[in-house]
Amino acid sequence: MSRLTTLAATSALAAFVLSASSVWAGPQAQAPDQAQAQVQQQTARGELEAVDPEAKTLTVKPAEGASMRFQFTDETRITGSRNDAAGLATMTGQQVTVQYRMEGQNRVATTIELQPRSE
Repeated sequence: MSRLTTLAATSALAAFVLSASSVWAGPQAQAPDQAQAQVQQQTARGELEAVDPEAKTLTVKPAEGASMRFQFTDETRITGSRNDAAGLATMTGQQVTVQYRMEGQNRVATTIELQPRSE
């Protein structure tokens, strides 16, 4: 009977240690990914100053501070123009919101949203 009690106690202890270690390690393993996702996605708002469809870049002048240059890709979602870079190039002077992430020293736009012109 004492062997059965020892075996049961050992099994219970092993189950506790395994579940406690996975609970304890779980959030730590996920935290860098969550923090990285939050850090990567940023927002800029301002006036669309320039667009170069060939180089796939745009420049935005925020209300305060220096102009910001962004790269965009074929995956960048563009709304409020003809939904393409050529349409975007005709919209300089309009207010724009850019969702972007940093890739090294480059700001890469994930979403470019032109605000409607106020008449």
